[in-house]
Amino acid sequence: MQPLSATIHWQKPISKATLSFLVLLYLLLLNLIANKDLQGSFFYGVWPALLTLLLLSVISLLPHQVIKTISIVFIGITSLATFFKYQYSTVITDDIVLSAWTNDATLSMEMLSASLVLWFLLSALLPALYIALVPIKKTAMSKQLLRTAVVTLVAAAGIYAVFSLQGLVIKSPGSIRDAKIANSISY
Repeated sequence: MQPLSATIHWQKPISKATLSFLVLLYLLLLNLIANKDLQGSFFYGVWPALLTLLLLSVISLLPHQVIKTISIVFIGITSLATFFKYQYSTVITDDIVLSAWTNDATLSMEMLSASLVLWFLLSALLPALYIALVPIKKTAMSKQLLRTAVVTLVAAAGIYAVFSLQGLVIKSPGSIRDAKIANSISY
């Protein structure tokens, strides 16, 4: 018996870099949906998008099954975060996740709703199905390494430029307690 991806006839396989870029665009689209302030969403969403691009670029060096799995997890988490941001104007933080895990299960189950399930089906499972089924074309490792190096340099330079233009400062190594950085993360 052939796998489902073999029975679906795609027009052409995509590269791991293309998959990474499509995932990034989809994550940005979800971010724009969640934030009613499109200008602020774009302004504050640039450096996290560049950081995500850098991360996806490095991940694209891994085998395609790993890239697909990580991409699906990114989309699933972003889909849930987008729902809560859009519906309740709340940002999912580590405190909220910890609270959900340590509180009574019935309290956490109250967050489940038909609209959440429908949203997750449409915004996470459909893209996950595409990612799981699309074939990935083989690319030479030297080409992947070169592309990753270029994307990493461009993304790092872009992050530095955005931090400089927005006046964002990391006060000490490992510290992101600048209120402006925390505000931009919430976008």
